[in-house]
Amino acid sequence: MNYKLILQLHVHSKRSHDSNVSVEEYVESLGSSLKDNEYGVLGITDHNVMPLTMREVLRYSTKRILVIPGIQWKLYKTFEEALLKLCTRREVITVGNHDGLVDYIKEKTNYSVLSNGELSGNFTEDEFADYLSSCKNLAIIIPHPRHLFFDYYGRREIKNLWFKVRKTGHKFFVEEKTGYDPFPRFFYSYKGKYPIVGSSDAHRISSFFNISALFSVETSIQIDEEFIELWEMAFREKKIDIYEKVIGRIFALLNEKNSSLVIKKYYLRAIPHVLYSVPAFIKRRFADFPRNLTR
Repeated sequence: MNYKLILQLHVHSKRSHDSNVSVEEYVESLGSSLKDNEYGVLGITDHNVMPLTMREVLRYSTKRILVIPGIQWKLYKTFEEALLKLCTRREVITVGNHDGLVDYIKEKTNYSVLSNGELSGNFTEDEFADYLSSCKNLAIIIPHPRHLFFDYYGRREIKNLWFKVRKTGHKFFVEEKTGYDPFPRFFYSYKGKYPIVGSSDAHRISSFFNISALFSVETSIQIDEEFIELWEMAFREKKIDIYEKVIGRIFALLNEKNSSLVIKKYYLRAIPHVLYSVPAFIKRRFADFPRNLTR
């Protein structure tokens, strides 16, 4: 039998300020969609919130779904960017073992962790690179990179960040297709320039017309029986070291077989996903004014 890995590495749970979906709901939704030969991976990447621990994601994971902890970092942006380009994002995702992050923040930075788990400030790119140097086996993902009028990380910014983090040895990917972005990339593709992935950037499961936002983009890759055996061992024994081997193997597969990835984007699912989010976006920006205006 040909086995397939279905990946959603950019998902926001209710721990994030812009989602109200639990990790359990995502696991159930993805699990119910899998065919007999498919296994699913969920990266929980909440905005600037301390990632789930390895013990926590082990409890959420099932025989068919592997949950990976992550964070969508809000990196420092200048006052000019915040004032003139309110949609500007300097955001980067990391997925993998972040169990040492709280201690790192306390011992190595001037930041703190707020009562809701949120980081008190935004790392600079250099601070972010320093943190990565203290970690092992993470994947770095540039979410929804710039195209058309969306002012996120663009070609120049991605290149500069890559030079800063490449010595850390972590796998580096650019999100070629994002569900939370309804527009196709006509003028520029990152494929062939960096390893790529695709993800739904899900903040909810269903939007208008009961369309599942979790599946607006799907990334898949073929896996073999040896991988399945390691996966099943991790689930059976619930040991973090075996679990980390599975995560490491996933990142290696994404990097080594990147040209074999299948990334599908469903625009009829992506557009309602975005439209549904507009009222929530406006409400969030003007709640606790002016603090949230440039979040």
